Amino acid sequence: MANRFTPPVSPRLRDRETDRVARNLDQRVRELAAIPFLSGELTRDVELPNAEEVPIPHGLGRIAAPFVSPVRDAVNAGRVEEVISDNYDREKYIVLKATGFGATVTTSVWVL
Repeated sequence: MANRFTPPVSPRLRDRETDRVARNLDQRVRELAAIPFLSGELTRDVELPNAEEVPIPHGLGRIAAPFVSPVRDAVNAGRVEEVISDNYDREKYIVLKATGFGATVTTSVWVL
């Protein structure tokens, strides 16, 4: 996945101390931009039928970790869990399963 951030400008400054501080800041910004959290994918309005596995493509090109928002449209209390199986390539998909809700629920998923 391509980096969506504009690279910071790192000009040479005349004052050596100011230049050193600016370069240090530039290095820290680059380190922050490399954190996987900043390159995650948000998928909104994912419908999860009760007790069915739902593959969600994420496009990160690596094994990802899903963070699921609270569900909407729930009839009962239930849970959403990640299903790990050999049926799907984990570098391309996460698979979620909602159980116990009694109906299809809707959620958003942040994949890191």
